[in-house]
Amino acid sequence: MITAAKNTTPDNDTLERAIATTPGDTGAAFDQIITEYERTAGPVSATEFPTALHQLVADGHISRTKGPRGENLYRIEASWVR
Repeated sequence: MITAAKNTTPDNDTLERAIATTPGDTGAAFDQIITEYERTAGPVSATEFPTALHQLVADGHISRTKGPRGENLYRIEASWVR
């Protein structure tokens, strides 16, 4: 669950781990990533989370594609696996 009261910037390493461990052949959906992230790191700001995902895409750490229902799906770029 995203919380609006807390203004905490997501940790990029934890966010990448959440994407990598979220099941899905074509990628992880936004709500799946949030659930996994908050399970390990606690609540995150509703406004900061999309910004952090966008920055990881811009930096080439993750990729974003469209799923069959038009939803954004995210996955770790093979060239970025640590």
